[in-house]
Amino acid sequence: MKEYDIAIIGGGPAGIMAAIAASRTSRVILLEKNPSLGRKLLMTGGGRCNITNNKPIKQLLTFFNNKNFLKHSFYSFTNEDLFSLFDFDFITEDDDRVFPETERAADVLKCLSDKLEEIVISYNFEVKTISEDFVINDCIKADRIIIATGGVTYPQTGCSPDNYSLTTQPITDIKYGLSPLVTCEDLSGIAGVTLNDVVISYKKTKVRGNVLVSHVGLTGPGIINLSNEISESISYNLLAGEPDVD
Repeated sequence: MKEYDIAIIGGGPAGIMAAIAASRTSRVILLEKNPSLGRKLLMTGGGRCNITNNKPIKQLLTFFNNKNFLKHSFYSFTNEDLFSLFDFDFITEDDDRVFPETERAADVLKCLSDKLEEIVISYNFEVKTISEDFVINDCIKADRIIIATGGVTYPQTGCSPDNYSLTTQPITDIKYGLSPLVTCEDLSGIAGVTLNDVVISYKKTKVRGNVLVSHVGLTGPGIINLSNEISESISYNLLAGEPDVD
């Protein structure tokens, strides 16, 4: 049985960053279900990778209802800390969204992957069991385990509700975030229309941004930013699959 200080489950952005940080002081193994890392990362920002937002941290925190939970992380690892990991420049677009200057998510993934050269990575490794003494699939023993398997909304990337059963710890309510909106009305006749720099409101919240009409509803930066507020206002169990709108 192979032994490590830390085993990280999931080779997406969170798992990769955890592996880079942990490897500075610990023996680490990164376990990835897919044959390659960062499958979802390659899709972000339409393949351009909207890697962060360049607003001041104090202002950025106002967009989150759980800002006190996030504050320590945001100040411990700032945007400047993130930029220093890469050997290329970045560009800032509307609403302070930051993209790599090359506009290629693949370049972001390659730069991060290059920092994993000294880390053991096991591909096509699906974690089935974790024992009470931190033995994974009866073949890997770790002193600590980081579960970084991501959300459940894009199963094509390898994420699954089964990942939540890997821990016996309580799980917070699971809600959508950064999601397009599906409308009751058929918008296919005007799909592709873009509304630039418009104000979108939901209850008492207003955001400004671009809106794109899709075949099934509304998307674009403005809608994506507002969707988190909508999600927070309804009770929704993603595992059950049914919304409960008051």
